[in-house]
Amino acid sequence: MLIRPDIDGVLLISQPAHAWVSGQLARAWAAGDDGYFQPYEEICLAAEQHDIGWLQWEASPTLNPETGLPYAFREMPRKNHLQIWGRARRYAMIFGRYPALLISMHGTWLFEQFGPSDDAPRNEKLQVDTYLRRERASQQELIESLGQDHKYEDLVDPEVLQRNQQLISTWDGMSLMICGGVGQDGVTIGDYTIAPGAEEDELEVSPWPFREDELTVFAESRRIAGTFDRQTKMHAALNEAERFLLEFTLRPGSDEAAKRES
Repeated sequence: MLIRPDIDGVLLISQPAHAWVSGQLARAWAAGDDGYFQPYEEICLAAEQHDIGWLQWEASPTLNPETGLPYAFREMPRKNHLQIWGRARRYAMIFGRYPALLISMHGTWLFEQFGPSDDAPRNEKLQVDTYLRRERASQQELIESLGQDHKYEDLVDPEVLQRNQQLISTWDGMSLMICGGVGQDGVTIGDYTIAPGAEEDELEVSPWPFREDELTVFAESRRIAGTFDRQTKMHAALNEAERFLLEFTLRPGSDEAAKRES
């Protein structure tokens, strides 16, 4: 869950809703025109569903006793993260092998990038290692299976898979910043910078990676006020919370916009 400060409390955006924004970015991505971004539908689906493992938790989120709010995804205990990502591939297989493979690869990439620190408990390190071994073995099985399918035989090359997984991680990072909020100094996600625009709901992206000159993305959110000392109270408030769409308009950065106009 993403928690965004609001004048009347906080805005809560579920992980699957944020992933939906990733899918919107994917479908607007300019690289889809030249064959580099293939298989198009499977990659867009993987981007849109990359947080499918969160569905069960988001239906009944747990209370963070330190904040009095649902756990934000960065606050989640490691064991919960492992449970969530441990079921992601299995859920994604309902859609198909290629999306499941990319979602599994995204999960292992996340744990490789943000895994246990050197001083983490030994048990935690062992749990992460077990997860990584299991997922890599399953990934290899999926690669071998897909390689026997004429449609996918050229799309399971290690370089192709790495590029496609990097696209998923780029859209994921962009969406997290779009939904969670960008500070005045902006943020850098891979090769791209996202900075505040002229209006509160506008953002500037440089270099501009989308087909159109402007892109509006949206995610559903809930607003709640106050904090909670019991999970049952929090769940009741979540069930009654106001629901509405957050919309964000993306435009080329000012320097790039000037170049495009010259």
